[in-house]
Amino acid sequence: MKKAFSLFSILLIATLFLASCGGSEKKPVKQEDPSDTEVADTDTNTDTDSTDPTDTDPEPTDTDSTDPTDTDPEPTDTDEPEVPGEVENVFVLGPYFVNIIDVNSGTDGAPRDFRIYEPTGAEGNIPVIHFLHGFMYKIAYYDDFLLHLASHGFIVVSSQSDHGMIGGDTTIVEAEKVTTFLNWLKQNIQSKVSVTADVEHFGVSGHSRGGKVTNRVLNSDPTMATSFFGVDPVDSAPPVGGSSDPSSLNDPVQFKGESMFLGTEKGPDGMIGSTGACAPSGDNSVNFYAKYPEPSHHIIAAGVGHADMVDPADVSSCGMYCSTCAKSGNTNLNQQFITYTGGLMVAFFNSTLKGQTQYEALINDSSQHPFATVLNEHKPDNDSSEPEAEIEIGEPLEEATMSKVSEGYFFDGPGEDEVMIFYPGASIEPTAYSSIMTMLAERGIDGFIIDMPADMAIFGQNKADDIYKNYPNYKKYYLAGHSMGGAMIANYAAKTSNQVDGLFMLAAYPTENLTAAEYPILFIYGSNDGVVNRDKLATGLTLTPASAVNYEIPGGNHAYFGDYGEQSGDGTATIKPITQQKITVREILKLVR
Repeated sequence: MKKAFSLFSILLIATLFLASCGGSEKKPVKQEDPSDTEVADTDTNTDTDSTDPTDTDPEPTDTDSTDPTDTDPEPTDTDEPEVPGEVENVFVLGPYFVNIIDVNSGTDGAPRDFRIYEPTGAEGNIPVIHFLHGFMYKIAYYDDFLLHLASHGFIVVSSQSDHGMIGGDTTIVEAEKVTTFLNWLKQNIQSKVSVTADVEHFGVSGHSRGGKVTNRVLNSDPTMATSFFGVDPVDSAPPVGGSSDPSSLNDPVQFKGESMFLGTEKGPDGMIGSTGACAPSGDNSVNFYAKYPEPSHHIIAAGVGHADMVDPADVSSCGMYCSTCAKSGNTNLNQQFITYTGGLMVAFFNSTLKGQTQYEALINDSSQHPFATVLNEHKPDNDSSEPEAEIEIGEPLEEATMSKVSEGYFFDGPGEDEVMIFYPGASIEPTAYSSIMTMLAERGIDGFIIDMPADMAIFGQNKADDIYKNYPNYKKYYLAGHSMGGAMIANYAAKTSNQVDGLFMLAAYPTENLTAAEYPILFIYGSNDGVVNRDKLATGLTLTPASAVNYEIPGGNHAYFGDYGEQSGDGTATIKPITQQKITVREILKLVR
């Protein structure tokens, strides 16, 4: 994407003048004693399944400081952070000795090199988690927090992708290769470990580009994983061939499992303002969280940057791929953040893969965390006040497809006579409304979600003209929009001489006179909407015929007409987004059928 290309341009130029990144890989990290919370390096043999660590003088790991601005905290591994309830302290190393096993590509048909972190002695069925590294990073750069995760009773697998400043796989190709590997892994992981691998409870995670690729994997196969933890994920294009590697979030998210995204405060910062940012605004954890359906969680850690995820011992090996990222510049804080990330992942995967719901309180309350945060938000898995089973919208006539066209996004279903023209809300990605448009298209009403200049319908009020001009064969044209988009398309309906066969305003109202309209009009909004102006909504009703339908969705809010996350100032919904969207489709179909 354009926002991120500045970083890659800088990196591309830098490669012409700097030595290539890489260096020697870090030696595998293992816990020396199951009761000790310190971490030690082994000898130089990286292809090992030995459980005998050789380093007898490990560096202490500080897991207790809660002040990310402290430049010289006292190291400690005995004071445990306070956590709510009777739950295991996830922010220190767990009870299991971790055996690190390196497997080369081709071994037993393995499609790529990978590393296993095995919690030796763990009993019962042990969930498996796959982690994917960032752009040009190596799997060994993340040993510290992956060992932390495994020590709490998870089989963790980290695999190596093929990246290059010039050449290398695009994220589209990489996602295909990762999908192949994950399918192979599920079939073969048991032969590589001594504990019992549970691939039915399978987690996925990725840092930076690894988060983007993982999102592509889940979009191609939403059943691949049970839950997804993104570590400062970035949806940017690669340095070369960006047009062939578009945003992975342009497509509607297909994954329905629980998700969590950990961002960094300094990720959107670059060497000059936002120029060269490694996790630029518009492409980072904020966008992933906005796109993912509930239940989902989002935390931004204070004082750290995109490369603070790399083990301190590997920063020099990482070279410019770490040095160009804004970061804390504090080794202690770097290590604390790594430990914190490992702890959050333990809590999240304990809840989602092991069903240990007592960890939900810890996930949701960052005041209990041993690390400062600047943001902590959640989309809860709400119970519906109107059960989905009771929302009857009729069976789909046929599957619908979505495609990008010059006007925006086209939803093509089995119908040929009816079309819906939809204006998005202000600053909302058009595909956030894909659910409603897909359901309508499946039931015979094709649809267009219009791309607006600067994502603002106020600058493109007459964009519907393009649909009438370019697609003249429909017999009925319906107009709809959400929020600002609803207001703009209502005013368009009041002024246009084009045929209008229905107007549907989602949390919106007209400011032009529509009292002479002879077509169906629907005002639909949520009872918990904290954004729409109720006085102006009431005034808008007086500008429409008495036949206009005014429908308030019990438990709905402003944002749940789309899938773009929570909205500032909005009320809390007590129904799910899909429930609100189904109710909207139902009410539209009532008026046009």
